[in-house]
Amino acid sequence: QSGCLMKQSPAAALPDSIPSDWSFRPEPGALPVTASLLDLLNNDRINRLVSDALANNPSLNATALRLKSSQLLLAGTGSRLLPSVSARYSRRRDNQGRDLATGGRVRQNHHSAGFDLSWEADIWGRLADEHHAELVRHDIRAIEMAAAYESLCTRLIQTWIRLAGIRESLTLFHEKTAVLSKIEAHILRRYRDGIGTLDELSTARTRRLMSQSRVHSLTGNKARLIRELSVLSGKNPDHRIPEPSVLPEIDMPQIKAPVSVLQHRPDIRIALQRIDAGNLSALAARKKMLPALNLTFDISQSGSSFSA
Repeated sequence: QSGCLMKQSPAAALPDSIPSDWSFRPEPGALPVTASLLDLLNNDRINRLVSDALANNPSLNATALRLKSSQLLLAGTGSRLLPSVSARYSRRRDNQGRDLATGGRVRQNHHSAGFDLSWEADIWGRLADEHHAELVRHDIRAIEMAAAYESLCTRLIQTWIRLAGIRESLTLFHEKTAVLSKIEAHILRRYRDGIGTLDELSTARTRRLMSQSRVHSLTGNKARLIRELSVLSGKNPDHRIPEPSVLPEIDMPQIKAPVSVLQHRPDIRIALQRIDAGNLSALAARKKMLPALNLTFDISQSGSSFSA
C-alpha cells in the first residue's frame, strides 16, 4: 500500500533517533478485508452484488456446510473426556428336554439386563490435547472459509472495475470509429476530386478498420466479464447483471503497520494454527506411551421372567 506514495527526501524520511525495533502491537482487526474494500469503494450497487454473491454462490454454500459438519464432529473428540454408559438386554429360551410324566417339552426362559459405565481418567491430559488439536483444525477451516469469502469479494470487485473500464473504452472507441469514418469519407471525396492520394485513402481505411476491430474485441471482453460476474454471483446465465455506468471512485487505503498487515493475512494465520495443531498432536502421541487409567463399573440382573 505504501508503494504508491510520493517519494520523500532522505532528510524527511529518517527521524533523528531510529528505534531498534517496531514497538507497535495492534490487536488483530475485527473487520475483514472485504469490509475495508467495500468501504473504499462505497458503492451501493457493488454492495448489493457482493451480498447476492455471498448468499447464492454454490461453492461458498458447500464450504459453509463442510465447516458446520466439522463443528458437529467436534463432539466426538470432546465426548471422550466424559464417562460412557451402555445398557444391554438379552432374552434366551432353553430346551430342557421332555417331561416324563406328560411327555411335553420343558422350556425355560432366561432374561438378563444391565448397564456398563466406563471412564478413562485423563491423568496425563492426552485426551484434552487431542480435543484441542481438533478445535484448532476447526479454526483453520473457519479461516479458510473467511479467506474464500474475501477472495470472492475481491474477484467481484476486480471484475466490476474491469467491466466499467471496458465500457469507458468502448465509448471512446465508438467515438473514435465515427471520427475515423468521417475522415475516411472526406479523404475519399478528395481522392475523387483528384486532390488526395491512394495512400492517404488506404491509411484512413486501415485506421478505421483497426478501430472497428478493437470495438469488436472489447465487446467480446465485455460479454465475457458479464458472464464471469453471473457465475461468481451464482446467478443463471440469462440473469441480467447490473452493469457499471462509470468507473467507481476508490479512496486511498490507510497505511497500516507491517505487523497488522501480517496478522490479517489468512495464509500466515493458517500456518500458525497448523503449527499449534501439530504441537498438540505430537504431545498427545508422546502421552500415548504412558500408562492409562480406565475405570469400569458393571451391574446386571437376571431371572426367569422379565418382571423379576
